Amino acid sequence: MIDDCELGGSTTVPAPREHPAWKVLIVDDDPATHQVTRLVLRDELIDDRPVELFSAHSAAEARELLRSIHDLALVIVDVVMESRRAGLELVRWIRDELGNNVARVAIRTGEQEVAPVAEVLKDYEINDYWVKTELTASQLLTKIRLGVRAYRDLQTLRRDDLPGSGRADSGDQPARLGRYIVLQRVGTGGMGVVYAAYDPQLDRKVAVKLMHASDNTRAQKRLLREARAMARLSHPNVVAVHDVGTHEGRVFVAMDFIRGITLTQWLSADRRASADILQIFRLAGRGLAAAHDAGLVHRDFKPDNVLVGRRLGVKVTDFGIAQPLEASDLTGQQSIEMLHSYLEKIGVQVEDTHTEHGLIMGTPNYMAPEQHLGMEADARTDQFSFALALWEALYGEKPFHGETLLLRLEACHNGQIVEPPRSAGVPRHIRQALARGLSWEKERRWPSMNALLAQLDLVLSGAGRRRMMVAGALLLLGVGALGLSALRRPGSAVAELAEKQFELAREYWAYDHEAATRHAREAIRLYEELGPAYNEQRDVIHRWLAERGRTVDRARSSASP
Repeated sequence: MIDDCELGGSTTVPAPREHPAWKVLIVDDDPATHQVTRLVLRDELIDDRPVELFSAHSAAEARELLRSIHDLALVIVDVVMESRRAGLELVRWIRDELGNNVARVAIRTGEQEVAPVAEVLKDYEINDYWVKTELTASQLLTKIRLGVRAYRDLQTLRRDDLPGSGRADSGDQPARLGRYIVLQRVGTGGMGVVYAAYDPQLDRKVAVKLMHASDNTRAQKRLLREARAMARLSHPNVVAVHDVGTHEGRVFVAMDFIRGITLTQWLSADRRASADILQIFRLAGRGLAAAHDAGLVHRDFKPDNVLVGRRLGVKVTDFGIAQPLEASDLTGQQSIEMLHSYLEKIGVQVEDTHTEHGLIMGTPNYMAPEQHLGMEADARTDQFSFALALWEALYGEKPFHGETLLLRLEACHNGQIVEPPRSAGVPRHIRQALARGLSWEKERRWPSMNALLAQLDLVLSGAGRRRMMVAGALLLLGVGALGLSALRRPGSAVAELAEKQFELAREYWAYDHEAATRHAREAIRLYEELGPAYNEQRDVIHRWLAERGRTVDRARSSASP
């Protein structure tokens, strides 16, 4: 709850003592700005903490407040106040006099004030700026949230770096991994530990995966080689790899920090429509295809290695960094020798062409046959894992019968794919496409991930979508309005995803222009697939990108010597 009161000519928003508030200062000579900001922040909680809002109507008034207020998270400064450069001079004073006591400073400008702002951006630590006329109330709230959370992360870093801060109680958690300052552990898996970390060089939060220690020098070198290759791949459906290195003999990989859940969690959280499942997997498949085009193989594709963001952004992670599994890691008491012996008994020729002698790569339940045999993996190996995971998501069961992994492998070898339940409402065309991707021999699968994805595209557009709608109608006869809604679901699901991609683009623009552009282009692509009926939405995004591009160009040209 936000309550207003006057203090020294400024408006403050006090917070309950038991819940320390984030302190934000607005410096602007326009009373309407303060009023709008108060309304935007009314009842707002950022990470379960309220906001204490301070107001100053001039640069001189702001200096007085800044001398007396401690732990300010964010200062938002207008450029033109008592003079045309009052805001810029205040920013210089803040950094010269207060240094890092104020973690984040943002500037608001008019349309004609980009050039002087570019000068300050170049010389001082300015974290954000925007043109007044371009920002809605919702976007203002987003910027304040981003600024406060960035301040929170920096305060965590400073607290953890102090002597006697309790760092020793963190067990074996490193203080740094390369240039990255470790914040906290966020996950642990079979391959390693994931930490949230801060990159002081680029002023951003990242995820750093520290691999488990391994005596396999060859595997370590492969991890380094492939992670470095991934760092050169940029695709909206792949978690970007920023850096790779070693820490005390262990490989670490620095990646985008994604706020979201795994595809496994997304699937289990609710009963998902087939069209939505196909769309999510389709985007993940695009990430796989992009890596394949770059000559990379995932080796461990599974729902746990796909992240679904809060706005349905889909990103595949852990490309090429699947570590070898020892024989003892196989399900139950199965060893590689037992597996090979069993496969030979059922007529499978086991070749001695292992990529790592005595080792296999991946997660057994999602591995392709050639991985179980220790043979070389390629793009068609990922295709098998993708098809298996999508089959499970659509039909709620594995494509091969058998209580053990060995029995399921035998069924795969014999081509004995289960008949999926009719209640799933998935077109036969999809079953046939996935069955081909699940072939025992690589040569019988689709020639590429893109070829398999083209089959999914048939369902999500054109005649294929009509087939899915008919299949849904057969199941929903007699349901009335609910049935009609479900029949429209495939198209509306894609439109909703496009809309959310554009929302994500607008939010990302505040701090990552490249990521924002990727999301905007993905929204355009989705609208183009939906046809002429969505031309207006597509054109809006084109104009939005063009306007942002002009703003950036003006700032760059003004900052040039």
